[in-house]
Amino acid sequence: MMSAMPSLRRAAVRMWPASFALLLLAACEKPDHLPTVSATTALALGKLIFHDTSLSASGKQSCASCHSPDHAHAPSNALPVQLGGARLDQFGMRAVPSIRYLAATPAFAFDEEGTPSGGFNRDGSAETLAAQAERPLLAANEMANLTRAAVVDKLRRATYAPAFRAVYGEKSLDDVDTAFAALSDALQRYQLEAPEFHPFDSKYDAYLAGKVALTDAELRGLQVFNDDKRGNCAA
Repeated sequence: MMSAMPSLRRAAVRMWPASFALLLLAACEKPDHLPTVSATTALALGKLIFHDTSLSASGKQSCASCHSPDHAHAPSNALPVQLGGARLDQFGMRAVPSIRYLAATPAFAFDEEGTPSGGFNRDGSAETLAAQAERPLLAANEMANLTRAAVVDKLRRATYAPAFRAVYGEKSLDDVDTAFAALSDALQRYQLEAPEFHPFDSKYDAYLAGKVALTDAELRGLQVFNDDKRGNCAA
């Protein structure tokens, strides 16, 4: 059975993006009007924004509240849905997923059978993570800001506002749309470039890298997973 390992590994690798680095570069494309900034600096700024509860209407909820770094960027509790809103009394619309490995998300498209896939948000309507960032910031049952201007007003008062201006330009907080685009860019850079969002630290990842061998039972499971006569889970 162990002789099947090379062919199974090749089949498994074909399931994964050919070049994760290229996906990161493509996904990190930013609007033309934003300045070119240091990836490390933008990443650090994005992390501050991601953990900032003051950017919510309640003043008690951040991106990290529902996507805890200590819980694979998923909720830290067992609630079926999370609570949000200005008073943290509004139910979410679905169980909150982990937001790791999102750089591997393809663009929204319909396959040859008409099945939709890809994109961000439940309906795939956001083409990038920067575009996706707007929904939780403004959703009434999440961070519940009424407008982009409300978000930017909070951002101007944040302790890291000087760092924001240092990264995106001295006047980057003057215009609402420019500031909101820069905020979204920083969040995207953090999610795509911080190693914590794509650790690739499972045994299967190590197997794909040729660092460990799977047991006979694991190899049989992988073979079933890829067998189109047994459900073809890989499809």
